[in-house]
Amino acid sequence: MERRILAFCLVLLSFGCTKEEKGEINVRILAHGGNGFYSEVNPFPPNSLPAIQKGYGNSILDGIEVDMRCTKDCVMVLYHDENLLYYTGVNASIASLTWDELQTIRYQKPRKDYAPICSVHEMLKWVEDKPQKEIRIQIQNEEDYCISTLLKHHFPANVSFAINNWSLFDTLRSRLENDVWLTHNEVNLALKHFQGNYPERMEIAASTISELAVSQLMDMGIEVSLYDMNGMEEYFRIRDWNMAEVQVDNVTHAFLGLSEND
Repeated sequence: MERRILAFCLVLLSFGCTKEEKGEINVRILAHGGNGFYSEVNPFPPNSLPAIQKGYGNSILDGIEVDMRCTKDCVMVLYHDENLLYYTGVNASIASLTWDELQTIRYQKPRKDYAPICSVHEMLKWVEDKPQKEIRIQIQNEEDYCISTLLKHHFPANVSFAINNWSLFDTLRSRLENDVWLTHNEVNLALKHFQGNYPERMEIAASTISELAVSQLMDMGIEVSLYDMNGMEEYFRIRDWNMAEVQVDNVTHAFLGLSEND
C-alpha cells in the first residue's frame, strides 16, 4: 500500500509532493543531463536549458549533472556528444564551430527548432537567483584550450566538476576552488596511480563496483557517486549501500527505488 501511495505521489511531482512524503532518502540525487535521459515521458534534450530548468526546479532533486564542451572560440557550452547530429540534425562538431555559428543551430527534438544550445554562462545566469543546489559539470572536452578556458573563470561554490583524465584531475583539484570528482571505473588502478594522495571524490558506474568496495572507499574518506543505473531494480539493489550520491537517468525510478518505504 505504501508503495502505491509513493508511486502516486511521484506521478504528482509537479503538484507539490515533497521529499518527506516519499520516505527517507539518505543520499544526494542528481539528474543526468539536467532532468534525466530523453524519452517520451521526459521530452527535454539533455543539457538543454529547458531540461536544466525542469530538473533544477524539481524540489526533490539535490542537483543536476551537465556536460561541457568548448566552441572553437573558447565558449563553454553544454552538450554531451562531440558531434551535434543526434539532437540537432547538423553533422558538425562543437569544437569546429564558433559560438555565433552554434547559436544558429537548434535542437530538433522533441520538435523542430525547439531550443538553442545552452552555454555554461547562460545556465549559471538562470540559476543565480534560485535556491542553491549542486551543479556537476562533467568535462567532455579535455583539450588544452578548453581546460585553459575553464581555469580562467570563477564559478559559484555550488558548482563542482568531474573528469576521467587522471593528470587533468590533479591539475583541476590543485587550481580550482570548487570540488572536483574523478570519473573512473577501474578503482584499484586509480588508487594505485594516486599512491596515497587519493581523490577526495569518485564517480563510478554502479555495475562495476560492489557494496563492499563502495563502503571501503567511503571509510577511506572518499565520497562515492554512482551512475549508470538501468531500471528500478538497480536502485533497489544499491539502496542500502554506503554512497554519498547517485546520478539518475530516470527520476521516478530513483525515488521509488531509493525510498526506505516498503
